[in-house]
Amino acid sequence: MRRYLFVPALVVAITVFTVAAGAAWLASGTGSTFTRSSSLGKPTSVAATATGTSSVQVTWDAPPAPSPAPSSYDVFRYIGGTGTKICSAVPAASPRVCNDAGLSPSTTYGYTVESRLGDNWLSGQTTQVDATTDSAPVGTPNFLVELVTAGNKTAGTAFDVRITARNNTTTETTYTGSHNLTFSGPGRNTGFAAPSYPTSGTFAAGVATVSVTLRKAETVSLAVSEGARSGSTPVTVVAGAANRLWYTSSSHDCSSGSVFLVINQATWSSKVSRVDDSGNPVSTGGALTINVSKPAGAGGSTPTTPLSIAAGAAESGTATSYQIQNGNPPAVTITAAPSPAGLTATTCAVDR
Repeated sequence: MRRYLFVPALVVAITVFTVAAGAAWLASGTGSTFTRSSSLGKPTSVAATATGTSSVQVTWDAPPAPSPAPSSYDVFRYIGGTGTKICSAVPAASPRVCNDAGLSPSTTYGYTVESRLGDNWLSGQTTQVDATTDSAPVGTPNFLVELVTAGNKTAGTAFDVRITARNNTTTETTYTGSHNLTFSGPGRNTGFAAPSYPTSGTFAAGVATVSVTLRKAETVSLAVSEGARSGSTPVTVVAGAANRLWYTSSSHDCSSGSVFLVINQATWSSKVSRVDDSGNPVSTGGALTINVSKPAGAGGSTPTTPLSIAAGAAESGTATSYQIQNGNPPAVTITAAPSPAGLTATTCAVDR
């Protein structure tokens, strides 16, 4: 009798997965196990715009729904066929921006953006968009320096100066941010404060406005520079209101507050002027009598007194004089005070 061996048929079930357009397959483990995105869309409205001679800004929008929302984005730069990731894990929230810097002038760069969901799901890169950086300036860089408000400036009072960075006569709108500035030109009166300048200026589209305070009454060129770039503007400074007396036209200058005479019984002499807070002579005002004195019991001669400043004049018509005593006497303070009062008295310590 024949015997038959029956073998059940081997049934193989094959499941076909369909990958949505734009999705990427990435290895998530070992062997042939892969994880794929679930129709992760690519960014849209990708744009690249040059923002100077060495920088480009890349912007984009999120993929359209119903694509899963990306968790972040990566941005790539291409030049000569070579791609480099320049921004990683850019947050998904708006604004979606990548700023590329350190580029060469007059050079075209390509950019793509890729959606990312977690660590393993990528959308694939968008179509490349291009941007060409600005040309390097040609010509002579300089500053255009202008007074924001025309007219004379009062000593000791701040005023605004507008500084424009230019290439020849064209404003350099890419000259932005904080730049160190050096000011020069205006003078100072000995014994009084120097001009006040900022150490830097913040430029927007090539223009900065800074505050300056000058002290000496004069017409002068106010210069501004940064490296090889410079410019200037004329400015006329006038005296402020008189607020004190000051020794002027002295045989030995006493702007430091003291003089040292090396000869026995030497004589110090000086006129007296009314000046403003910056030491500028002031000729406006009525007549003044100036009383000159020394401390009681101090050695040396009695100072010549009184002096007078005529109405409409800045300086006394005559000088006071004081002769030190013989030997090695201590310093004697000579004081000139106004009558009527109203201005601060001035002093000079005369020493031997």
